[in-house]
Amino acid sequence: MARRQGTVGPQKLYPNHKETHLVSYTIHKYALGIGDHTISMPWDSEILCVQMQYNMPQMWVRCDQSKMTASRKISVRGTGHILTGWEGKYIGTFQAGGGDLVWHVFDGGEA
Repeated sequence: MARRQGTVGPQKLYPNHKETHLVSYTIHKYALGIGDHTISMPWDSEILCVQMQYNMPQMWVRCDQSKMTASRKISVRGTGHILTGWEGKYIGTFQAGGGDLVWHVFDGGEA
């Protein structure tokens, strides 16, 4: 396919893009509770954010549905709660109870 002069191909805009294999990502939502969780999701998924929706904590994740699933360790800790040290990478914070309760979410990686 010929490109018009002055246009930028996908390799310039997206250096990791491979024209021979286009990945179709979708965004999925996972409900969270307080404490530790093991959630099954496609391998190498990217956690985007956590927020309250309809008074329930939710986590949105970008997934490649063609990949095999893996278990992911997710921890939800309140402000002032003791951290165990294995919680992992900080994902985000959400508030409940009109702001009276503040919770912090961590990704402990694949289990």
